[in-house]
This record gives sequence, structure tokens and C-alpha cells, in this order.
Amino acid sequence: MRKPAIFTAAFLVATLAFWGTMLTNPPVTQAEEAGEASVAASVDPLAMMHTARPPEGTPCDVI
Repeated sequence: MRKPAIFTAAFLVATLAFWGTMLTNPPVTQAEEAGEASVAASVDPLAMMHTARPPEGTPCDVI
């Protein structure tokens, strides 16, 4: 009974330390440090899905 309690306590401490670090000092990319615009922020997946049309007769996996 003691081992699961110790494991749970250690897991909670590690989880709190992780989230404390992410909320107070999150990691940044090199592009953000240089002040450049992020490429990922400009990608709109919904627009890509609605405008992408395969040629007629092309086999497609979408049901």
C-alpha cells in the first residue's frame, strides 16, 4: 500500500513541476526569438480541405 502512495505523490510532484515550468517559462522556437513570423500560424487546414479537389477519376481513400 505504501509503494502506490509514494508513486502517486512523485507523479503529482513531477506533473506540477512540468506545468509550472510550461506556464512560467514556456519553450520558444528560434523563429520566435528572431522575431520572424511563424509559418505554422499562417496555415489554414480548413481552407486547404475545401479548395483541394483531386482530378476526376483519381482513386481516393476518403469515404
